[in-house]
Amino acid sequence: MYLFQNLRQAVRRMRATPGFTFAVIATLGLTVGLSTTVFSVLDAVFIRPLPYRNADRIFALRTTCGSPMF
Repeated sequence: MYLFQNLRQAVRRMRATPGFTFAVIATLGLTVGLSTTVFSVLDAVFIRPLPYRNADRIFALRTTCGSPMF
């Protein structure tokens, strides 16, 4: 019963300040979306192994031509 009274009061306050309510809901939505996006990118780049056989043996080879300028 106490929970329903609190919910009713919260809804009344949200109706009284619709601009603030919209700002809070938009901020929460953007925060959840951004967190999900960042985690998905980090998971794909750093956590999951590469989809190749012997992925731990892949390396990059870089060569330079010429002598240094100094």
